[in-house]
Amino acid sequence: MSNDGGNVQPKWQEPRLYTGYLKDIQRFYAREPIIQVSVQLVLSVFTVAFFTFFAIRPTLGTITTLLKKIDDLKTTSTKLDAKIAQLSQAQQILAEVGSQLEELSHKAVPENPEVDRLSKEIEAIANENDVYITSLEFQASPLVGEKSSLVNTGQGAAKKQEERFVVFSFAIGGSQQGIIGFLEDLENLDRVVLLTKVGFSIPETTYRKVFPLAASGRATIYYLPPVATKENG
Repeated sequence: MSNDGGNVQPKWQEPRLYTGYLKDIQRFYAREPIIQVSVQLVLSVFTVAFFTFFAIRPTLGTITTLLKKIDDLKTTSTKLDAKIAQLSQAQQILAEVGSQLEELSHKAVPENPEVDRLSKEIEAIANENDVYITSLEFQASPLVGEKSSLVNTGQGAAKKQEERFVVFSFAIGGSQQGIIGFLEDLENLDRVVLLTKVGFSIPETTYRKVFPLAASGRATIYYLPPVATKENG
C-alpha cells in the first residue's frame, strides 16, 4: 500500500498492475495464431449476426413484400390483358354490325312518332293472325272508329309531347289463338311497343257471328327527337 496525504490505496487498485496484464495478453495473442483465428472467427460471427438481425432481416421483409406486390401486379396485368382483348373483340364486332345496330335503334325508337307506319304494321299483323280491328286510336287522332277516348288538349297535350311518347288504344276480335298471336306480334315489332292494358270479353250481338272473342288494350310507343343545337335552332 502507498501513503499519499494520509489516504491509503489498496494494491489491487493500482493502474500499473493491470497495464502489465494487458501487455501479457497482447504478447500471448501475438504468439498464438490459433487464438488470433478463433477471435477473428468469433468476431466475424457476431458481426454477421448483428447485421443479419438489424439490417438484412428488414431488407428481407421488404423484398418479400415487393415480391408479393409483383405477383399481384402480374395477376392484375393478366386480367387487364384479357379485358383489353375482349374490348378489342367487341370493338371489332361493333365495327362490323354498328350500322345495322344504328338502323335497328332508329326503327325501335325513331325521331318522330311515325304513327302511320305503326298503324300499317298493326294492320299487317292483324291480317296474319286472322284478327279484325274494330277500333284503333292514336292519342287525339282516331285512325279507325268514330270516336277517340284518348283526346288530349291544352296543357295535357303539351305535356305528352314533351315526354316524347304516344299512347294508343285498340279493339280487336277473333279466335283466342288469333288474338294471343296478335298481342305477341305487337310486342315483337321492330318498334318499341309497351302494352299497358289488355282485356278480353264476349263480343256484342252485332259481332258475335263474326268472331267468338273480343279484346281491347292500351299501349305506348316512344320516339326520340334529335337534340336541338344553337346552329340548327
